[in-house]
Amino acid sequence: MMSTKNMKTMLLLAACSLSCSKSSNSRGQVEKVLPSGTDEAVDADGIDTTGGDPVPDATAPVTPNEMCTMSSSPEMFSNPGTPREIPVPFTFQFMEGPVWLENSQALLVSAWNFSDPTYGKGPPTTILKFENNAWSIWSDKGIFGSNGLAVDRDNKVIAALHDRQELAQISADGTRASLGGSYLGENFNSPNDLTVRSDGTIYFTDPNYQRDGRPGRGSVTGVYALTPERVVVPVDLNLKQPNGIALSPDETVLYAGGGDGKIFRYLIETDGNTKPDGILATPGFNVDGMAVDCAGNVYAAIPREQAVYVYAPTGVLLSKITGFGYNTTNVALGGRDKNIMFVTTAGHVFEMQLGTPISPTGSR
Repeated sequence: MMSTKNMKTMLLLAACSLSCSKSSNSRGQVEKVLPSGTDEAVDADGIDTTGGDPVPDATAPVTPNEMCTMSSSPEMFSNPGTPREIPVPFTFQFMEGPVWLENSQALLVSAWNFSDPTYGKGPPTTILKFENNAWSIWSDKGIFGSNGLAVDRDNKVIAALHDRQELAQISADGTRASLGGSYLGENFNSPNDLTVRSDGTIYFTDPNYQRDGRPGRGSVTGVYALTPERVVVPVDLNLKQPNGIALSPDETVLYAGGGDGKIFRYLIETDGNTKPDGILATPGFNVDGMAVDCAGNVYAAIPREQAVYVYAPTGVLLSKITGFGYNTTNVALGGRDKNIMFVTTAGHVFEMQLGTPISPTGSR
């Protein structure tokens, strides 16, 4: 039978699905890895007959912070709902870089067409905004050649830009303030994705997908940190086509995934320096954009599988969320009730209501 600990978890989750989020009558397509049970028993009144602690009342409200302090388990993703496409009234071949803007309750997305005739410095991007259930254009085509988007501690939008091979603070009026575009005198290849630490440090990946023959670091593809003093520090210069990147909730662990089908861990020390800390997981396929929820679970877009893999901070695979029908490219967490996973794909954007509040303080 199920252990007391697992029974408590499931009842708390059931309570949260009633009190913390909207109900869902359909099950998502999820492949789960379930923990083994024990011989402990609970009687009909909810009392542990083995002498353990009473099982919590399933009707008791569960706060988002309580959910975030619970241990990660497959039960957290047992009923995430079904991916719902958010129709985009524009035609694009590719969507990337979603970021949730907590202060305006809106989603930004980079969008472009690889077949665009002006392609040459990376594809010219249109940045779209989804707010109050409606899409609008945040910045017109070609003003920025953006890929990954993030928000800094001052609620400013920071972008990984392939048009000028740099990181920059960007605004809807088309202005940009370059934050850095080179290392050791060489241009970056094509900054791809980024995440911002609360002290202002920006961690980013630099593959060479959109370099388009321009001067850059060439075959040297890596992960870097850009300090608040605008000093570029290498984190790992040996990763093959690094792509998605994310921070743990306590900002002591950095995750980076890439073309070799692995998600790497790096410890961030108190002085800000990083050091390799092994491999979180090996999905076996190219790892695209990533996000981390308040419990420390890592959501990784796996394009070839048209899926989002969810891993516990220990590396245990919690679920494989599918049903998108297109190659997944990136993930953002947020929503008004802090329980929405936004997923970009090849030309489409989806949202999925998860069964728990996943980001009580917003997402990066």
